[in-house]
Amino acid sequence: MDISGHNHLPPELQPHDHDHGAGKPRWLPLALGLLVILVAALALLNRERFAKAPAPVAETPAAEEPTPTPAPVAEVPVVKPAPKPVVKPKPATTTTAKTASATAGPHLTAAVTANGINLNWTASSLANFAGYKIVRSADNPNPAYPADGYIRFQTDRSNTNYLDTGGERGRSYYYRICAVSTDGKVSCGNVVEVAGD
Repeated sequence: MDISGHNHLPPELQPHDHDHGAGKPRWLPLALGLLVILVAALALLNRERFAKAPAPVAETPAAEEPTPTPAPVAEVPVVKPAPKPVVKPKPATTTTAKTASATAGPHLTAAVTANGINLNWTASSLANFAGYKIVRSADNPNPAYPADGYIRFQTDRSNTNYLDTGGERGRSYYYRICAVSTDGKVSCGNVVEVAGD
């Protein structure tokens, strides 16, 4: 073993004179070159990946469904009920007289009094006048002379009223005046109903 202090390394392992004082290993430039190539390759890969990425598709808004139009509804006619007839009660202490059919004979009106039924009529213009037959019926709404008889016979043409006191109080009667002539003609007027209490 040589301890003279001389370096007996083979020539290929001997340090070169131009490397003295540099202090840099040989592999450093090679490593830097590889690092640059690696960074470039990564940048290229990223660019290709972004280039191949599909473009964002704009979302198409969903078409709004049309609002359904309601079908026309046929109007149902409103049927109003017929008004109910109002029945007016009769006063307890009065009696009414109702005029029925009118003819060419004497026109009769009737009024209830405390003493009886007061009858008044128009004068007859019948030719050959003989008199007035005053007809009263309790059950025939259309009394006439001679079928229903009479309660009084007045021969004066101008005497056109009569107070009937023979009726039964509280009972309804139908009155009529019939003018008669001497040759048998009969002309009856309207019918008046007098209702009892």
